[in-house]
Amino acid sequence: MAGEPNGSARPFGFEDDRVTQREDEAAVLRELTARFLAGELQDALIADLNARGIPTTRGRPWTRPALKTLLTRQRNCGRIIYTDPASRLTSVVGRLPGDSIVSEEDFDRATAIYAARRRGRPSSPHYLCSSFAVCGQPGCGHTLHGRTRNGLKPYPDGSVSRSYWCNPTAGGCGKTEVDQRALDSAARALVVEILSDTRNTDEIEHAAHEAASEAVQLDIKIAEAEAVAEALTDRLGRGEITLAGYDLVIKPVDERIASLRAERAALPDPGPVPGAQQSLGTSPAQWRQRWDTADYNGKRDLLKMALRGKHLVIQPARRGRGSADLGDVMGRVSVGQVTRGA
Repeated sequence: MAGEPNGSARPFGFEDDRVTQREDEAAVLRELTARFLAGELQDALIADLNARGIPTTRGRPWTRPALKTLLTRQRNCGRIIYTDPASRLTSVVGRLPGDSIVSEEDFDRATAIYAARRRGRPSSPHYLCSSFAVCGQPGCGHTLHGRTRNGLKPYPDGSVSRSYWCNPTAGGCGKTEVDQRALDSAARALVVEILSDTRNTDEIEHAAHEAASEAVQLDIKIAEAEAVAEALTDRLGRGEITLAGYDLVIKPVDERIASLRAERAALPDPGPVPGAQQSLGTSPAQWRQRWDTADYNGKRDLLKMALRGKHLVIQPARRGRGSADLGDVMGRVSVGQVTRGA
């Protein structure tokens, strides 16, 4: 069967005969599929598997490629696939006996999600200010990138030191760098200051209404494009179109989804629309608590809410990446609009 030659490892969820289900692993596979379809991040699933001591069938920790391979494996929904050795085209030639581990509908939804995803490196949860922090060096204005600093003293908890810097290989000036944790702490302080100031409430709420309306329209377009991708994947899985034909038609669909998602992500996201959530006029202590209890994506949403389409403009330090002291870093940070090369 395609992708699993006789010499390969036992498929996760199945016994060595590759037909009989191994119930404990099959239950894990069903759980992973359901959580993935519910929107849980791959990294969260991987971390959970590894924390629970559930290895791959080769006895290794889970990785993104391994998880993707598992969730997009046709045998999960009972399909038997044949790959033509000459053309390398695949087709469904039969079904495994008995009930499948996951339904064909859920399997096709999972593969459609992977097929529609924007290519490229995902944002790292280490860098909260990624895409928000820009270089304040006159004439630059490039987005700061995260990097590890293995040559520097680790953080007190033993973690490797990290920075945001204006990467010259990505078009930056190379002159601006700031400690990652210090800038993330400065972002927290700015968010609390901005969102607890009642003078900003009306502007934030007005922006929330506008962003919500535009976001709804984009969400509809994304859902429609994803439905097309899902239908194409379903036809491929059922052998109604060839892999070559699928590759030809899925490319513009993928590009449209990527473009719409990028447009959606770029929207100013001021957060809750009035009447839908709590009032914005809360105290600094309440905003600090809301920040401290939020996960990575929740903190980025609060940062979007506070910045309202603007950026964290970081001025170069007098020397190197400067001090990691919060007060010093706050003195280098301002909120504003930056045009590259201006």
